[in-house]
Amino acid sequence: METTAFSALLAAVVVACAPAHPRPVAPRPVPSAADCSAISWIRQIGSELQLSVVGLAATSDGGAVAIAESSAKGWIDANGKRLVELSTDGESNGFVIRLGREGQVMWTRRIGALQARVHAQGVVVRPNGSIVVGGAYVGAPVIAGGATEARLPAVPGGLVAPERLFLSYFGADGKVERIVTSNQPGVAYRVEALAASGDDVFATGTFATELSFGSGQHAMSLVPVGEEDGYVIRFDEMGDPVWGRKLGGLGSDWPKALAATKGGSVLVAGHFTKNAGYPPNPAAERGLSFNGTDQVLGWQAGKRDIFLAELNRDGGLAWWEAIGAKENIQVTGWEEVRGLVATPEGDAMLLGIAPFPLRFGSDAPLTVPGEHGGSFLARIAHGGRLRWALPLGGEGRALAALPGGDVAVSANLWQDARYPEAGPKQLVLHSAGLDDILLARHAPDGTLRWLGRFGGDDADWGGAVAADPEGALLFVARHHQGFTIERTGCPALRVRDSRGKGVASLVLRIPPDANPGDEAGEERVNERHARVKVLRSEAADAIRARDFATGCPKYQEVLKLQPDDPSAWVDVGRCLQPAKPAVTLFETAIRLASRHESYILEEFENARRDAYLALAERGRVIPLPESGCAELPPADQCQRKLHVCMGSSHNGGTIVARVGVSREHATIEEGADLEARMPSLDPWNSDGISNWHNWSQRADAMDLLVENQDSKCQLVTADACLGLVGVVCHTESEGQPESVTADEFYFWRQTE
Repeated sequence: METTAFSALLAAVVVACAPAHPRPVAPRPVPSAADCSAISWIRQIGSELQLSVVGLAATSDGGAVAIAESSAKGWIDANGKRLVELSTDGESNGFVIRLGREGQVMWTRRIGALQARVHAQGVVVRPNGSIVVGGAYVGAPVIAGGATEARLPAVPGGLVAPERLFLSYFGADGKVERIVTSNQPGVAYRVEALAASGDDVFATGTFATELSFGSGQHAMSLVPVGEEDGYVIRFDEMGDPVWGRKLGGLGSDWPKALAATKGGSVLVAGHFTKNAGYPPNPAAERGLSFNGTDQVLGWQAGKRDIFLAELNRDGGLAWWEAIGAKENIQVTGWEEVRGLVATPEGDAMLLGIAPFPLRFGSDAPLTVPGEHGGSFLARIAHGGRLRWALPLGGEGRALAALPGGDVAVSANLWQDARYPEAGPKQLVLHSAGLDDILLARHAPDGTLRWLGRFGGDDADWGGAVAADPEGALLFVARHHQGFTIERTGCPALRVRDSRGKGVASLVLRIPPDANPGDEAGEERVNERHARVKVLRSEAADAIRARDFATGCPKYQEVLKLQPDDPSAWVDVGRCLQPAKPAVTLFETAIRLASRHESYILEEFENARRDAYLALAERGRVIPLPESGCAELPPADQCQRKLHVCMGSSHNGGTIVARVGVSREHATIEEGADLEARMPSLDPWNSDGISNWHNWSQRADAMDLLVENQDSKCQLVTADACLGLVGVVCHTESEGQPESVTADEFYFWRQTE
């Protein structure tokens, strides 16, 4: 709904429902202002379809290097101003984007070609200023964008061929210095992470067939022992392999994170499957092994566990630890590593997701109230002893080390949570949409220093995070729609939408020691949620007692506090006596409960069903033809038309209606043979073969409105733009009271 129309409707509702003598409201104290200089700049990176920034590294001059993937041309914007166009060629392209300290685009490089696919995943900046990007590819991609182009060795066989690994070395000016590739393509080849120790580079990822690099005295080869193994390879400053080690058991094993220590060793963490039970039983199936030997890195406690190991500079195994939870029928998630950093003292800080209680080797397990899973942040000493572990609210996404021992956690918040779930400082959070973006800073002992929450009314996620030598944070997030960053006492910062059809990414910079959080703002949100909860309870009690004079103004107050809450529109609409204004409120509730990706939330599904029932109560019926096909009138604020066909099924004479919108045509032209366009109304043809696939290829809906001797249904709403059809059915069974139910059907959204 347009903002002006929405505001006018809300104002009209306020007037219609306002009590004769409104209760005076005590003035609130003015909260302290937030740190208005906490965000230096924001850059948006988007495309016509979907663009993801998958890696980030900070540079010594306060800038950043971002790597991204996209299959369509993209752009980099600053405050709505186009800075750079990103051209594409081929199915999937990798981009290397160099941003300066002030957010300026210093240079970009594209890795791609027609009939090529590139997955760029790892990035690291070496002390000498050069940049190394790792990934996998098929075809013959070209690194373009500089004065000269560089071509990766071709992988024949088309886009379905096995991929080849690559490391591309760029100078600080973006010039390609060298390209290192595996000697052959292989199955399940992936680069997951890179780390630098001096000018040497460590790489980790997966492989399922032989993996080799180099030749002669620099030749290195690894052969997997299980379904899918992990590798750690050290490359010298010239890109030659120094050594390679494999991590694998009999199942699938995935290293996900690397961190180089000050002493030149490297920490590696990931997860592994299909191994022995806990506690270790040497007579049972072997656990995760190191380099194909009998050195065991872990024994499995559940379906999938975490391993953490340190390899010496020469590739020897220094120590390892297994982290996992026994199978918990209350929790469906598996353990997964999301981030790893090395502390100045040589400890490991690990960010992951797991069911609770979570066991760290032989140390006491991490527990939280109730049986559930979630994110955790843990500090593990050299040798594997657990120093502390902290359960986090939300879903952890990435981890970065700051000078002095602090760490930054990138995460996303789904609905409501407490962050963290333990510790001396905790914040209660309420998401603005399906998911919100979180960025938190923790002290070396895990104590929360600050937390910033950003996002709109759709799905937004935190991404990669990095810190420069001065302590400035560079942060990546992904978003569907635009949103506003509002902090107490500060000008609002607008994050525009992607201007495309999919997900966009943003990169922002937070200066050293700045705090982008707004605890005063979070407190106001919590107070509003608490007030709404009380008002809803009081209003419901009054309505049940048929005291509408008390209950309806309370629902109206809820609507004023939360104007984007679809349930509030339904509640107020039911209080209005005139039918037309109430119907308008119910339609508004349906649109609000269907916006963007948030329509999948259960609370929004319930709000829509309540609106369907309320429409039926007010006499809303969309007439259907007695037979054949006809067009339906377009929904309010949607010019796209739907069509409906009536018929009967041979499986008992049930009358059915099918509502749909043509995939090929936004509207149905005059005189079109609708029945010829619609597949059989019967879901099964005479040979017992399903017609569903045939239908899905020809139209965007496959929805049934069923009527039989026990059930009578009516269509109350059908909206091609929202992709929803709402139905209310009255069912009578012998000896049973009449039941009234609401249901809905989804089909492909027509947004253009």
